[in-house]
Amino acid sequence: LLYKEQDKYDLAEKYLKLASDQGNESAQYELGFFYAKQEKDDLAEKYWLLSSEQGHKVAQIRLGYLYMKQGRDDLAEKYLKLGSDQGNEVAQLGLEILSKK
Repeated sequence: LLYKEQDKYDLAEKYLKLASDQGNESAQYELGFFYAKQEKDDLAEKYWLLSSEQGHKVAQIRLGYLYMKQGRDDLAEKYLKLGSDQGNEVAQLGLEILSKK
């Protein structure tokens, strides 16, 4: 994360991938966020899914909003419900938005 703060994104990506490949859910989440900021939604989805499968709550919510943005409402609902069931207000808001479509 220090590399991200110093604008050394290539190094940040390299080390996040190494940690992700070892199953680190936080690194997977960060990689997803890293790619989402670059509008590489396919890669953001890939890494958020990996992190989400390990129970990373924020990755689940980010996936829900990504899917909502893409019009994939069934998947959006699935992942937002995971966050909502844990009492997350941001996830609950996403579900409310989906219900009004």
